[in-house]
Amino acid sequence: MRQLFLYPITGIFNECHDVDPVALEQAAPPRVGNPHALKELNNLWWQELLSESAVRDAAGRLAEWMQPGVEAPAAWDAIRADPDKFVAEVRAAPQRLVDLGAGPRSAFRALEALQVYANVHSQVVSKPFELSLQEGYVVNELSSLALLRASLNPSLNPYYNFLSRTAFPVIEQEPPDLVWLVGRIRLSTFAMAMRLKQINPASHVSVVGHSSEYYSLNKITEYLRTNAHLFSVVDSIVLDDFDNTPRYLREALEAGDDLSSVPNLMYVHGGAVLETGYVTMDRALDADLRVPQQRREYDSMVAPASVVAETRLWPAAQCYWNNCNFCGINRRYNTLPKNSFASEAERAKMMRDLADGGARYLWSVDEAIPPINLGVLADELINVGVPLIWETRSKIDKNFSAEICAKLGAAGLREIRLGLESGNPRVLASMGKYGGEWSLSTVEDLVSRFHQAGVSVHFPTIIGYPGETEDERRDTYQFLTYLVKKYPSVTFNINILGLDVSSKLFQEYEHFGVTTLRWPTQAKYFLGNLIDWDCEDTPFNYEALDAERNDFMRQTLYPWMPANPAIEPYIFYRLTETSRATMVWKAQRAETGDWLEQPLPIDLTKPFVIDPAMVVMGPFSRGRFDDEVHFTAYSWRTHHSVECDEYATSVLRQLQSPRTFEEVSDELAIEPVELKELIGALATMGMVTNDVDASSPSRATFTDRPLRWAALAAPAARRRRESIALSIQPRGGAQS
Repeated sequence: MRQLFLYPITGIFNECHDVDPVALEQAAPPRVGNPHALKELNNLWWQELLSESAVRDAAGRLAEWMQPGVEAPAAWDAIRADPDKFVAEVRAAPQRLVDLGAGPRSAFRALEALQVYANVHSQVVSKPFELSLQEGYVVNELSSLALLRASLNPSLNPYYNFLSRTAFPVIEQEPPDLVWLVGRIRLSTFAMAMRLKQINPASHVSVVGHSSEYYSLNKITEYLRTNAHLFSVVDSIVLDDFDNTPRYLREALEAGDDLSSVPNLMYVHGGAVLETGYVTMDRALDADLRVPQQRREYDSMVAPASVVAETRLWPAAQCYWNNCNFCGINRRYNTLPKNSFASEAERAKMMRDLADGGARYLWSVDEAIPPINLGVLADELINVGVPLIWETRSKIDKNFSAEICAKLGAAGLREIRLGLESGNPRVLASMGKYGGEWSLSTVEDLVSRFHQAGVSVHFPTIIGYPGETEDERRDTYQFLTYLVKKYPSVTFNINILGLDVSSKLFQEYEHFGVTTLRWPTQAKYFLGNLIDWDCEDTPFNYEALDAERNDFMRQTLYPWMPANPAIEPYIFYRLTETSRATMVWKAQRAETGDWLEQPLPIDLTKPFVIDPAMVVMGPFSRGRFDDEVHFTAYSWRTHHSVECDEYATSVLRQLQSPRTFEEVSDELAIEPVELKELIGALATMGMVTNDVDASSPSRATFTDRPLRWAALAAPAARRRRESIALSIQPRGGAQS
């Protein structure tokens, strides 16, 4: 039986989950005959998208598009002024992302450059399709009807031409008998499955491996049973993550047996959608183990992504709390025994073996693990010599004693994720989040214990819960601000509530004050987990909440970012978490004891120079200095931009070559006090540096052509960027 696995086109490096620039660079067109021939399809697609010719083409189109009177971000002005610098930044971004140990500023430099490119591409290349770093093109993948209509329509499927060149020939030359559609059903994989059905209608298409952290087809089986459009292309869905169910399915197909003998399966037969029973079983300890390929190209890096392994340390365990009204996470695990926690000694040995094989970090993708089991694992890890730095997830639990917290720190734990969700007691009670022992002081006590043990507590939080008022949401912000200031190891991310159709909140929505449910499609076509909703008493406004959370995260966690970055702080956190960079950064902070991201330094006793990634544009007379000749400076290293007058620009021109403070002051006749303030402000934004040697191979760009530039203006769909005053002061911030 010929088999073929259909892998999807998604975000860059599979949403930064598989950061490997060498694999991206070396991705080659798939070859017929290999069941996994399409595994590198996503890398191949991004390879083309990030090629020098593609990036340069987008820059050229942008220059033509930017006509007089069209407002645009400062980065777009810098692209028009010096496209070579833009091309170089985008091309270098994947390599910068792989070195997790280079720190958050390096990650931001890369992701912001990629996001700028994605925005430009969306405007001048792929419109009306938006390019996203997280998911590729933003398309409707929530409706089987939409997928059926778009998949093989070149005008509705932005991947169609690429698939026609790369994936379709593999299907057409040797049509497989059994196809595994891997992961969440995507436009790209659905298109491949539809093309297969045209070539070989008898081929069996089965969806496998669709469950992710907050998504699973297991949650929506009641809707899938009536999804005739889906099952006109798909023949079966494997409803667990075990290896044995696909094997049983393949053996049944080979033998011509009825599929009713295969457990944990939804399938179509005679036009009817049927479902076999769930069979509960344990999983092997290494069932979810993921160990990236080691590459010599990364040997010189501080901590490349290849040294981070990933697994579920307790693969047969569900969330031990399972009482949150908004959550349906355990619906993913219909075939797992509840709360199966055991064999900590075997876990410690596995971590020892991983370390012996070259891994240095381990990210645990478990649900909430009880404190007592984590404590036992800590003892075992200490016994075998603390092989790895690791991360895990639990819940705010009074059983995290000072002793257990200290042991976990000694055992190499550097981050523990605890669902805080809200800082308001009424909202938490409505969420069903905690028992009667919960209080803000309980949370702080736990944070204090972990902080003293060198372990960072990360708090996922939720805003926009039904009935939540602005004052109650402000309680969450104030509590997080207090914790970060007092315990700088603390980090957080802010989610906006999505109504999970498998949750108690959905099932009893009227009880929680929800007055409107908005499905993205008819339920019989639905392929998602979340739907939109609203409350008459406290209206839900996603756009306002999104702007609010991004502003708060930037100011509290990333104060070194520009005021209005192209990549939203929430997405920056998300991508650096999925790359596991956040764990590496915390391990570095714990080692030094300094949890704050320090301001960029400048030593005025040493020569300094303008950063070579700078583009200085002007003169022109629009912007903050309406009555003066002024310039705009943009740094591709920090992505800060600033409007400056002739006085500040003359300093930047002087610094095209290394200068001492005294030389600049004497040559321009500037008072030392004024010059010191200016240089300090420019250094804070990364525009002036002491790194003279690194700056020597290239020079900053000065463009004097008074083109159409509208400095520091944001696209019309977003609020205008505020000018960054040159008197900006250095700020520290908690590490994400």
